[in-house]
Amino acid sequence: MAFPSLMFMPLDHPGCIIDSCSINGIAFNVGTLAAIILIQGLVVNQLLFFQYTYKCLLINNSPFDALTLAFSDKIRHITISTISVALGLFPIIILSPKDSILGNFALGTVGGLLFSYVLFWITFNIWAGFVSPGANQKPEN
Repeated sequence: MAFPSLMFMPLDHPGCIIDSCSINGIAFNVGTLAAIILIQGLVVNQLLFFQYTYKCLLINNSPFDALTLAFSDKIRHITISTISVALGLFPIIILSPKDSILGNFALGTVGGLLFSYVLFWITFNIWAGFVSPGANQKPEN
Protein backbone atom coordinates (compact mmCIF):
# COMPACT_ATOMS: atom_id res chain seq x y z
CA MET A 1 0.00 0.00 0.00
CA ALA A 2 2.98 2.32 0.17
CA PHE A 3 3.30 2.42 -3.61
CA PRO A 4 0.32 4.78 -4.25
CA SER A 5 1.70 7.21 -1.67
CA LEU A 6 5.14 7.11 -3.23
CA MET A 7 3.64 7.43 -6.70
CA PHE A 8 1.68 10.55 -5.77
CA MET A 9 4.65 12.31 -4.18
CA PRO A 10 6.38 13.43 -7.39
CA LEU A 11 3.20 13.56 -9.49
CA ASP A 12 1.57 16.47 -7.70
CA HIS A 13 4.51 18.81 -8.39
CA PRO A 14 3.64 19.47 -12.06
CA GLY A 15 0.30 20.97 -11.05
CA CYS A 16 2.06 23.42 -8.78
CA ILE A 17 4.70 24.36 -11.32
CA ILE A 18 2.31 24.50 -14.28
CA ASP A 19 -0.17 26.70 -12.45
CA SER A 20 2.20 29.15 -10.83
CA CYS A 21 4.95 29.35 -13.43
CA SER A 22 3.60 28.47 -16.86
CA ILE A 23 0.00 29.66 -16.86
CA ASN A 24 0.45 32.83 -14.83
CA GLY A 25 3.99 33.68 -15.95
CA ILE A 26 5.37 34.00 -12.43
CA ALA A 27 8.96 32.92 -11.86
CA PHE A 28 9.79 29.93 -9.67
CA ASN A 29 10.63 31.31 -6.24
CA VAL A 30 10.44 30.49 -2.54
CA GLY A 31 6.63 30.62 -2.65
CA THR A 32 6.52 27.78 -5.19
CA LEU A 33 8.89 25.71 -3.08
CA ALA A 34 6.75 26.28 0.02
CA ALA A 35 3.66 25.30 -1.99
CA ILE A 36 5.30 22.03 -3.02
CA ILE A 37 6.10 21.24 0.61
CA LEU A 38 2.53 22.04 1.70
CA ILE A 39 1.05 19.95 -1.10
CA GLN A 40 3.23 16.99 -0.13
CA GLY A 41 1.84 17.05 3.39
CA LEU A 42 -1.79 17.45 2.36
CA VAL A 43 -1.75 14.82 -0.39
CA VAL A 44 0.10 12.20 1.65
CA ASN A 45 -2.25 12.84 4.58
CA GLN A 46 -5.28 12.30 2.35
CA LEU A 47 -3.81 9.12 0.89
CA LEU A 48 -2.97 7.73 4.32
CA PHE A 49 -6.58 8.22 5.44
CA PHE A 50 -7.77 6.44 2.31
CA GLN A 51 -5.30 3.57 2.70
CA TYR A 52 -6.14 3.08 6.38
CA THR A 53 -9.84 2.83 5.56
CA TYR A 54 -9.08 0.42 2.71
CA LYS A 55 -7.01 -1.84 4.98
CA CYS A 56 -9.72 -1.86 7.66
CA LEU A 57 -12.42 -2.74 5.11
CA LEU A 58 -10.23 -5.39 3.47
CA ILE A 59 -10.58 -7.62 6.54
CA ASN A 60 -14.26 -8.41 5.88
CA ASN A 61 -14.63 -7.59 2.15
CA SER A 62 -13.16 -8.53 -1.19
CA PRO A 63 -10.42 -6.20 -2.51
CA PHE A 64 -12.76 -4.58 -5.03
CA ASP A 65 -15.54 -4.02 -2.50
CA ALA A 66 -13.09 -2.67 0.06
CA LEU A 67 -11.66 -0.31 -2.53
CA THR A 68 -15.02 1.04 -3.64
CA LEU A 69 -16.26 1.38 -0.06
CA ALA A 70 -13.09 3.20 1.01
CA PHE A 71 -13.33 5.49 -2.00
CA SER A 72 -16.99 6.30 -1.40
CA ASP A 73 -16.28 6.96 2.27
CA LYS A 74 -13.15 9.10 1.92
CA ILE A 75 -13.80 10.99 -1.32
CA ARG A 76 -16.09 13.39 0.54
CA HIS A 77 -13.35 14.23 3.02
CA ILE A 78 -10.73 14.62 0.30
CA THR A 79 -13.06 16.85 -1.72
CA ILE A 80 -13.96 19.01 1.26
CA SER A 81 -10.34 19.50 2.29
CA THR A 82 -9.29 20.34 -1.28
CA ILE A 83 -12.10 22.86 -1.75
CA SER A 84 -11.60 24.46 1.66
CA VAL A 85 -7.86 24.97 1.14
CA ALA A 86 -8.46 26.35 -2.38
CA LEU A 87 -11.18 28.73 -1.17
CA GLY A 88 -9.07 29.76 1.81
CA LEU A 89 -6.18 30.72 -0.45
CA PHE A 90 -8.36 32.41 -3.07
CA PRO A 91 -8.33 35.86 -1.36
CA ILE A 92 -4.54 35.73 -1.25
CA ILE A 93 -4.45 35.01 -4.98
CA ILE A 94 -6.70 37.98 -5.71
CA LEU A 95 -5.22 40.53 -3.29
CA SER A 96 -1.49 39.83 -3.55
CA PRO A 97 0.74 41.46 -6.18
CA LYS A 98 1.58 39.28 -9.17
CA ASP A 99 5.25 38.64 -8.34
CA SER A 100 4.91 38.25 -4.58
CA ILE A 101 6.06 35.16 -2.75
CA LEU A 102 2.73 34.79 -0.98
CA GLY A 103 0.76 35.00 -4.23
CA ASN A 104 3.01 32.41 -5.84
CA PHE A 105 2.57 30.19 -2.78
CA ALA A 106 -1.22 30.42 -3.01
CA LEU A 107 -1.31 29.83 -6.78
CA GLY A 108 1.05 26.88 -6.56
CA THR A 109 -0.86 25.30 -3.70
CA VAL A 110 -4.25 25.58 -5.39
CA GLY A 111 -2.88 24.32 -8.71
CA GLY A 112 -1.10 21.40 -7.09
CA LEU A 113 -4.10 20.40 -5.02
CA LEU A 114 -6.46 20.48 -7.98
CA PHE A 115 -3.95 18.54 -10.08
CA SER A 116 -3.54 15.87 -7.40
CA TYR A 117 -7.33 15.66 -6.93
CA VAL A 118 -7.83 14.89 -10.62
CA LEU A 119 -4.91 12.49 -10.49
CA PHE A 120 -6.50 10.71 -7.52
CA TRP A 121 -9.68 10.10 -9.55
CA ILE A 122 -7.70 8.77 -12.52
CA THR A 123 -5.50 6.56 -10.35
CA PHE A 124 -8.50 5.17 -8.49
CA ASN A 125 -10.13 4.08 -11.75
CA ILE A 126 -6.91 2.40 -12.92
CA TRP A 127 -6.45 0.71 -9.54
CA ALA A 128 -10.09 -0.44 -9.49
CA GLY A 129 -9.55 -2.04 -12.89
CA PHE A 130 -6.72 -4.15 -11.49
CA VAL A 131 -8.63 -5.39 -8.44
CA SER A 132 -12.06 -5.77 -10.09
CA PRO A 133 -13.54 -9.27 -9.87
CA GLY A 134 -13.04 -10.15 -13.54
CA ALA A 135 -9.77 -8.34 -14.20
CA ASN A 136 -7.45 -11.35 -13.95
CA GLN A 137 -9.69 -14.03 -15.47
CA LYS A 138 -9.09 -15.43 -18.93
CA PRO A 139 -12.01 -15.21 -21.37
CA GLU A 140 -13.91 -18.44 -21.96
CA ASN A 141 -13.90 -19.91 -25.47
